[in-house]
Amino acid sequence: MSVLQMTGQRARSILGFGLSVCSPWLFAYLSWRFIGNRDEIGAMILLVSVLSLALFADATAAAAAAISAGLSFNYYFVPPSGELTLGGTEGLVST
Repeated sequence: MSVLQMTGQRARSILGFGLSVCSPWLFAYLSWRFIGNRDEIGAMILLVSVLSLALFADATAAAAAAISAGLSFNYYFVPPSGELTLGGTEGLVST
């Protein structure tokens, strides 16, 4: 494997990881903005986005997407909306 192939593969890996972390936040924002505070629809949109990323990415990127989706769901759909609320163990379990 040449240096250029290794560099390209590493760049794709970093880009995929960044996309898997940022895309759930984008989907959560768009669903919150256009659908409103309907948390069941937001949860389904985030679930589909994480599952599609897990299908096409590696396990590390899929785990990062799942954590990012949980945090973005908490930020946009759990009252009070617009802030991360992690109060106690039940907040950690729901995220």
